[in-house]
Formats: sequence, C-alpha cells, structure tokens
Amino acid sequence: MGAIYGLLRLDGGPVAEYRPAAMRLALGGPGGTPGTEWASQDAFLGQLDRLGPARAVGASPLAPDPAGQVLVASARLDYRDDLRRELGLPPAGGPVLSDTALVRMAHARWGEESVHHLYGDWSFAAWDPRNRRLLLARDGLGNTGLFLLHRPPLVAFASTLPALRALAGVRFDLDEWALARYLVVFPWPAPERDRTIFEGVRQLLPAEVCNVSERGVTKRTYWDLAAGHPAQAASGEEWVGRFLDLYRAAVRTRLEPGCRPSSTLSSGLDSGSVTALAAEALLERGEELPAFTSVPLHPAESLFPRARVDEWPLAATVAGRWPNVRHVGVKAERVSPVVSVREAATVAGMPLHAAANQFWMAAIYDECRQRGLDVLLTGQLGNGGVSWAGGGRPVFDLLRGGHLIPGLRALGQWKRHRQLSWARAVRSAILAPWLGPLWRRRGQLLHPRATPWAGYAAVAPAFAQRMKLEEAMREQGHDPSFSRRLEPAEARWQTVFMNGAMAGPIYHASNLHHGLSVLDPTADVRLLEFCFRVPPEEDVHDGGDRMLIRRAMEGLLPPAVQWNTLRGSQAADIGFRLLDHPADMEDALGRLASSHTVREYLDVEGMRRAWEELQRAVTPSTSGKAAIFLLRGIMAGEFLLQAGGDSGPGG
Repeated sequence: MGAIYGLLRLDGGPVAEYRPAAMRLALGGPGGTPGTEWASQDAFLGQLDRLGPARAVGASPLAPDPAGQVLVASARLDYRDDLRRELGLPPAGGPVLSDTALVRMAHARWGEESVHHLYGDWSFAAWDPRNRRLLLARDGLGNTGLFLLHRPPLVAFASTLPALRALAGVRFDLDEWALARYLVVFPWPAPERDRTIFEGVRQLLPAEVCNVSERGVTKRTYWDLAAGHPAQAASGEEWVGRFLDLYRAAVRTRLEPGCRPSSTLSSGLDSGSVTALAAEALLERGEELPAFTSVPLHPAESLFPRARVDEWPLAATVAGRWPNVRHVGVKAERVSPVVSVREAATVAGMPLHAAANQFWMAAIYDECRQRGLDVLLTGQLGNGGVSWAGGGRPVFDLLRGGHLIPGLRALGQWKRHRQLSWARAVRSAILAPWLGPLWRRRGQLLHPRATPWAGYAAVAPAFAQRMKLEEAMREQGHDPSFSRRLEPAEARWQTVFMNGAMAGPIYHASNLHHGLSVLDPTADVRLLEFCFRVPPEEDVHDGGDRMLIRRAMEGLLPPAVQWNTLRGSQAADIGFRLLDHPADMEDALGRLASSHTVREYLDVEGMRRAWEELQRAVTPSTSGKAAIFLLRGIMAGEFLLQAGGDSGPGG
C-alpha cells in the first residue's frame, strides 16, 4: 500500500519552512519505497509507491501533465482490464503500467469524473498551479485514509495523521468533542462525520471528492450506496449464481499474479468464504494460501456461554476443505495487550475503538512479515454486505409494520428452519425483539442518577459535565444504552459506512507500518451494489438468516461452517491475557495517573478499580469491563500522552 502527502500555500508564499519532506519519514516503516516528490516555491507533493509485484513497475518522476497539473496517488486498482479498455489501451499484452500511472491517465482524460472509473483501494491529490486549485478524492469503501488540514493560506494533506503532524511549526490542537465522542461511542451527526481528533483536521470519507481553493473547501459524495438500485426480476437461484460470480471476481482481482497472499480465518461466514474463494483461485495457479486463526491461550467458555470462544476447530474444517490452505494458529502468547494498544495508537496517530483486538492483529501482522507475505485478505465489511442477515428480526418487522399474513408465514418458516416449538419461536422471533431493548434499559430506570455510559466509557465525570454530554445525546437522539433498534436499512448502511469510514484510515496506516496490503473483497463496490439490490426475502430465505451467502457457499465451505449460527467471540480471554502482563498494566496506569492532561479527560481512578476487580476474579463482568472500559481508556490515555502530555487542550 502506498501513500500520498503534500502542502501548499494558497497565497503563493514559500513552503520550505514547514519541512514537508518530514511527512515522508513519518509515513515510513517498511511499507513503502523511497518517495517520489515534486516541489515549487509554494507547493510540495509526494507519494510512496506501494510495494508488490509487477504492477508497481512504471512509476516515473512527478511532473506536470499537459494541462499543467501535478497528481500524486496511492492506488491498488481492481478490474484493471476494464479501465484499460475505457482508456483505449489493450487489456493485456500491452505496456506494463503502474496503478498510479493508470490513475494519472484517467484523471487526464476525465478530470474529476475519473472517480467513477476507478475501482479498488485508492486516493489521489491533483494540484492545478494555474488555477490554484487542489482536488482530493478517495475510493468508495477501501482500506485507505486521506486527511486534510485547511488553515488558509496553508493547506496540507496526507494518508495518515502522523504524516500531517510531522510538519514543522504547525500546531495541532486536541478536538475535545472528538475525544468525548470517542470515549462514549457517540457518533457524529451527518454534517460532521469527517471530523478527527484534531481541530481543523478533516478526513475524506468514503466516496468523497474535495476541492480546495482560495474560495474555501467544498466536498461532495460521488457514490451513494445507501441510495441503492431497484431490484431486478430474477429467481432465487439466479440471485445466488450472480452473487457468487461477483464474489469470485472480487476475490480474484485482489490476487494479482506475483503477490504472496494470506487470509484471516475465523469460524464465521465472511472470512471463511473469502478464504475458500481465494483457495479456489490459487489452487488453479498451483499456489498456497496461509490462513491465520487467532487461538485463545486460556479457557474462557464460562465467560461467553452463548458464543464460540475457540474458533480453531471450525476454521480448521475450512482449511481442511482446500488442499492448498496452510492453517496457522496464532496464540500471540508473547504479545502484551497493553503494549499492542500503545503501538496501535502510535501508528494510527489517534485512539482506536477495537482496543481489545490489537494484540492478535499485531501477532498476525508479525506472522505475515516473518513469512514474507505481502497481502492479507479479510472480510471486514461482510456483515453489512455479503452476509447480511436481513436485519436480524424479519418476523417482528413484518408484524410491526402491519403485515399480518406475511409475518405469520415468516414465523412458520422461522420455526421450521430452527426446529423450534411454537412457544420458543414466538419468544425468539417476536418477544425478544420487543422486550429486549426495554430489558437492556432497565439499568437507567433502576439507577437514574448513574451516567448511562458508566459501564463502558472511562470518561472523567467533570469532563463529561463540562461538555454537557447527556444534554447533547438527548438533543441528537443518541441512545447511550444502545437499546434502540435501528430499522434494517439504517442498520445495514451504518454497518458498511462506519466500517469504511473508521477502519479504512486505520488499515492504511497499519499497512504502511507493517509493509502489508490488507485487502477486503467484501468491500468491493460492484459486489456491494449487487448485495444492496438483492430482495430482502433472499437474505431470509425459507426462515433462515444470511441465506444468500449460505446458499452460495454450497460445496465451497463445509456444512459445519456454512450453517453455523453460533457467533465467535474475538479476544474472549483478554482478561486472562492482561493478568499475564501485570507489569505493563501497572506501568500504563501509573503513567496515565501522573499526567494532569490525562486525568482531566479520563477516569483514571475508575480504570484502576477495573484493574483491581479483574485481579480479584475474572468474570464476565470484570473481563468485559477490562476489554471495553479499561483498554479503550488506556488507548485514549496513550494517545493523549503521545499528542502532548500535559500541554492541555491547546497544546
């Protein structure tokens, strides 16, 4: 995965004093080749060309195109033959062109509209010196990041936050609202979803185009998955067949010749289907696929009685189905969860939500590096696309909408598919969706004075009060107990969009640091467009859930995985793992407690209590609080220390 960076002065002033080349060093790690850069007195643009097979060949020194524009790109394109045909190039057998070169050719031909012709993981910046205009664009949903600092006359952009912060003499102030929202998992309203943890720094969201000039910043969305397309008439088997064709294409386009691929593999449908389709494609080429499964170190079944704690056995059945899959268990026994959280905050330059998963992700990255692998396939966006469950409550939604006959018919199918009695079918399909949210909100009714986020957010009470968090939540309709049921369409869109908006920039920074391309076939734009057109009844076919992918995986996944309904629990033994590294926890809590800035924002005393409770006994309650309240608090604290220590909100 490559990267881009640059800055310019809209007033024509010099940029050398900001030492822009430092951005390249901050992008660094083993994940890029030496930078290719272009500079004038008032502008500086650069890119790191991605490592990989022959597609990285063809990079040339940066120079203005015939129109006088300079373009830098970070690009790993899919469906390249289609793009070559649109550009009038031979689809195969012609000159070897890098993906960056293809992006430049597309922009030279179509300008801003080139975004409609590019598929894959990409972002680009085009500077027009004559009209003093900067164009930024990002792909639809890929694992990419692009951040913009707009402080006229200074404008800067980079693929990662640490690269932006490397600029000399530029102040980066903490956005307190962004920190508060991170801590209490309070999403931004629509107009502000591009805000970051630093004031004045915005990110490009998926499928956004941004124009920057002396007149200001304008942004637009060029592709809206939520808008969808009308479903076409087709039989159930036709939907399944077309889905499988597109899914195969999405996987194969990410397995370019010469790459050294691998995959993550759990007991679920998403990573299982990606692994199966990748193994199928590589088997035809006589190539092997290492598949990595996170394996618990400690028994934790008692903590999660309704989840699959050890995903190895089912994952092994997938690996056993394909002779070219080399199954690798990753125990991460030498990885400290606290140290992995600290390192993740450093690499991303911001606090991350999945703090408890950092240890096994870091261990898999290390395995890839040690084995000389350069591609890791995942199924990050699967839940909202290829394995959409239909909203999880189809019977309830039909009955609530007044569709009595279809609802009763769906209830019968639900009962038959799950082999339930009528009483259990009614309880699970109707009563649970109806009474569940009320039951989850019981804590607020029993303890009305307790803050609604007390169990999961290590936010300092005084900070929350100063920010008027509860009032803001009420005004914006946010439910801090997360008991409000979203409508299926809204839930699906949020699942896809939030993963694309939040996970993409994180993966991009991690890719650069580890020298790895983490690719997600379930984020393929063509595949997702199709999945959103599939009629809802196909997802809940014959009373089941995730039925489109289950039917499509016939013969590709073993039945035990194809029809598995028990969810896996990642990092289930995190409480025990923290106890394996007590010195790291004590060191982290001590450093956080010694910082005035950290204590201003975080409930360090509450974090200490959570640690002491875990040491007394590992229970579902103490382990869950350690994973969410404690580790996410440490993630935020480590970020604050790295961002300025005791400099306060303006430092």
